[in-house]
Amino acid sequence: SRMATSLRCTAEANASTSQHVRGLDYKELLDRRRRGMCPALFLAPMEGLGDRRFRRAFERSIGGFDEACTEFIRVPSKVENPEKMAAGLAKSYDKNELVQGTPIAAQLMGSNPELLALVATLLCERGAPRIDLNCGCPANKVTGNGAGSTLLKAPEHLHRCAEAIATAIRSASAETIMTVKMRSGFDDASLLVDNLYAAQEAGAEFLTLHPRTKADGYRVRAKWEHIGMAKDILHIPVVGNGDVISVATAQGILAETGCDGIMIGRGAVQDPFLFHRFRSAWGGSNAGFASEAEDVCRFVCCFAEEIQGVDLMHRGRKCHGATSARVNEGKMNSLKQVCKYLFTQNASMQAGLSPLLRTSPHSCTFEAFLKLVLQEIRSRWTPGGLQTDVQVDHFSYKR
Repeated sequence: SRMATSLRCTAEANASTSQHVRGLDYKELLDRRRRGMCPALFLAPMEGLGDRRFRRAFERSIGGFDEACTEFIRVPSKVENPEKMAAGLAKSYDKNELVQGTPIAAQLMGSNPELLALVATLLCERGAPRIDLNCGCPANKVTGNGAGSTLLKAPEHLHRCAEAIATAIRSASAETIMTVKMRSGFDDASLLVDNLYAAQEAGAEFLTLHPRTKADGYRVRAKWEHIGMAKDILHIPVVGNGDVISVATAQGILAETGCDGIMIGRGAVQDPFLFHRFRSAWGGSNAGFASEAEDVCRFVCCFAEEIQGVDLMHRGRKCHGATSARVNEGKMNSLKQVCKYLFTQNASMQAGLSPLLRTSPHSCTFEAFLKLVLQEIRSRWTPGGLQTDVQVDHFSYKR
């Protein structure tokens, strides 16, 4: 059946889980664009959307990116037992998470340099190829604790946090590199230059800039000129991020900013073939995706399998009062979260989204809901990429 065809990812993926992660030479990767090759392509960390289930499903089914990054690992500012805390947080990172061998970086978020360094040391021991400091998360629950984009208010403290991670990496004698991902600022971009230099001087091997402020959220267009300015003043590579949703916008950000690579988050959920479209535009092959709708269904089925896998793992533990209805609702909401992006692909897909989002977990099982989603994709998906220019703010969707 077509459902079985879409589910063909399982056996091969499971057989490859023990393979070694491919090595990644970041200097060579970020030099590709200068040599006329497809620029470095990074899958962005996305809190609340791009979790382990999403990353594994995306890589197993479609992929195309050079490296992924975990959603932020939250390092508290105060703790009674630092060693126990660090061990517990570092344990969440698995360098073999992605079954096709794509490297995965670890992102840390916090404001205590000593505790960040402690966790970074353990991440090095677990084989993380890159440790990224989050200086961009705009969520109020994060910034209220002095982390994320709050670090952009104080370049000196941003420097201390980044330098602590870089020093920990050097002390561990690891091949790991330290990088920083930041927004243009908190309320405005007045401290952007200071923050850029703070990251570079702290030892960042490259920097990713999402050119919106915390106050902007995702409501305004990304100010690519900020990326161009960063490229002009820094001597480390700069990766551009923000509003890259098509080959045309990828070419636009490269031409306007001169950035060394591209990091894509929400755009890759809206069009899962985006990385492959980029590679094809730069002379690569787009073979293997003759039927886009079926391959999108494959991705959705892989994601559903990951959701079910987590559910089965939890069933083996005490449920702490969780009912089957609540579990069903949680699984459906996870799939609805991805659908909110996938179903912006064209006007017909957008028309089919609202009924799916209104589907009640009290009257529909997860399996039945998955079948509805697949039917809508098969009947509405249009090959060729995003047909509409829609920006989706995932912080506006409460699971």
